[in-house]
Amino acid sequence: MTKHTMVKFTLHRKGVILIAILGVVLAVLLVVVGYIAGSLHARRTSAGAAASLPKPAKPATTSAAAAPPESFALRVGIAASEEEANEAVKHFKAKKLAAIVVPAELHDGTVVYEIHAGPYAGREQALAAAEALKNDGISSDLVPAP
Repeated sequence: MTKHTMVKFTLHRKGVILIAILGVVLAVLLVVVGYIAGSLHARRTSAGAAASLPKPAKPATTSAAAAPPESFALRVGIAASEEEANEAVKHFKAKKLAAIVVPAELHDGTVVYEIHAGPYAGREQALAAAEALKNDGISSDLVPAP
């Protein structure tokens, strides 16, 4: 006959405390690593946000007579946060340029904040304003007014 032996496994108080502490330390490390990875991703995304913005499409009209007059704005900047965008608006307003912040969602769901100058009643007015901004060293893109 075979003799059965029973193995008894017990944790002592120090062992339980050590396991709990290691679990907390591991959780804190995971949170810190996640935060750092998210921050780095946000920086990379905001740096490339201007290049990945889609060009605005022209609105489709059935007839020129029935279409309302088009109004345009000039996109003079893009910011990753609303605070940065508001600071840029203050900068443009100091130069006597009417500017507003327009949130825009990218294809990957990331929200960026466009700084628009204008609106202008027609394409010619907007292009003339863009040329004046270019002479002041400010690049811009013609977009439909929000």
